[in-house]
Amino acid sequence: MKTRTPEQSPRTVRHSPVFQTFEGFRISLLLVLLSVTIQLGFSQKKGVGLWEHQSFNLEKAVNDLKPDWYYNWLTSKPINNTSAQFVPMIWGWQFVTDADLDRAKTHGNELLGFNEPDGPNETHQANMTVEHALDLWPRLMETGMRLGSPGTANPPDRAGSWLEKFMQGVEERDLRVDFICLHWYGYDFTTEIAVKQLRDFLISVHEKFKRPIWLTEYSLIAWGYTPMFPSLEIQAAFASESARMLDSLPFVERYAWFSLHRYGEVGAGATENSFLHDGDSLTAVGKAYGKPSGVVSLSATAAKGRAPIPTQGKMSIRYPLIDIMGFDISGRRINRLLPLTSPTPARP
Repeated sequence: MKTRTPEQSPRTVRHSPVFQTFEGFRISLLLVLLSVTIQLGFSQKKGVGLWEHQSFNLEKAVNDLKPDWYYNWLTSKPINNTSAQFVPMIWGWQFVTDADLDRAKTHGNELLGFNEPDGPNETHQANMTVEHALDLWPRLMETGMRLGSPGTANPPDRAGSWLEKFMQGVEERDLRVDFICLHWYGYDFTTEIAVKQLRDFLISVHEKFKRPIWLTEYSLIAWGYTPMFPSLEIQAAFASESARMLDSLPFVERYAWFSLHRYGEVGAGATENSFLHDGDSLTAVGKAYGKPSGVVSLSATAAKGRAPIPTQGKMSIRYPLIDIMGFDISGRRINRLLPLTSPTPARP
């Protein structure tokens, strides 16, 4: 009888059924999450609105804050030495020019639409009728960039809103809007309530228009003849908690705080929503907003230039303090797997 040499003998390693089932699940989960990561891609969401002001060094301020992106309501890039992406905007009909549209194309692949065209009078922002905006929209489409809708002053989720009529016109004229731009300001200065109100608003708009969301202006301000602001401590708590919430919503592609520095000279508390003191140092709000939220932001949109991926039934990654192979971000071995949540948040 022929015998096997040790080199010829197959080496068999036996594992318990429980171990084999667990490892099979781990491998399957790894493949699923790799697919999701490749398909959806990590997003860079956190941004800020800013404008040039003689009292502030914008370059230093942005580099201290470290946002992923910023905008200034114009097509001209105000800062060069920063890693943050600049996103241009066509503020109003006055800027639908060859020069502005050509300049916008040099700054990436996204373009923001008209700013608050639904204002109450001729002096308020873009001040455009729905028909006027629709007539000019093909000029923005000619850039070939991903287009954000006009960002309205009034809630777009209400029946008969300016944006509702605009989006109806978009469908009727076979135009293109790739994502919805929103403005939101909280009047309730209780952090938990304000975060919930903002979340509910975003979900409502997303359900209505079925497109990704860019929250291009937000903070706690009770606008009026004399604007009212919460304390720096309350604003800072909201900035931190709202960022965590926004990073956890897959249909929110980006968001931007209003604003980097003081808005004009309105109100004694006008600095209490800004990130800068009257100098170059960050306020408590800026420091809170600039800290990582602890949530890896995933966006339910395909690569730039492609149509959004439907979110219904897809998985998203939330609060991923643990990687798929069982190590946390510091490299320590632990016995837990990455938690998963539904990409469409349920109302609380």
